Amino acid sequence: MFRIILALFILIPIIEIFLFMRIGALIGVAPTLGMIVLTAIIGVSMLKIQGLSTLQRAQNNLQENKLPATELVEGVILLICGALLLTPGFFTDTIGFLMLVPHIRRSIAKVIIKKGKFHITSGSGFSGFSTHQHPNSDNSDIIDGEFHREGDENTSNEQKKID
Repeated sequence: MFRIILALFILIPIIEIFLFMRIGALIGVAPTLGMIVLTAIIGVSMLKIQGLSTLQRAQNNLQENKLPATELVEGVILLICGALLLTPGFFTDTIGFLMLVPHIRRSIAKVIIKKGKFHITSGSGFSGFSTHQHPNSDNSDIIDGEFHREGDENTSNEQKKID
């Protein structure tokens, strides 16, 4: 994993410098800088709209007592997307804009969810999730969830299967 991250830290700036030089030579320095600023502004506005839409879907799922797993993963993808859009460059902007497309983002989120099963935990004011292999199932659509109500004498555990 370290080698992949190191390779990305080396390759992405090289790709960005190459693209800056090529595009700058074609259209000039001022238009190139203007495009970088414009893509950041447009990207942040689109990111805000997509983020609010994802948050609304997560809230709707919670109101229907459904686990918003896809929306949680999409939120992380949008966070990465925002970092890519704010990083000056054409390559990172292209990847960021692709992840803003809802269909592409949901597909990525579903692949991430299928590759690992998420164990959602909540208790003492902390909520988090980590990967967890369900011992008795090969069904990738199962997400184990466990919760405890604080202050309730009958603390209960539940598992929900989400399709």
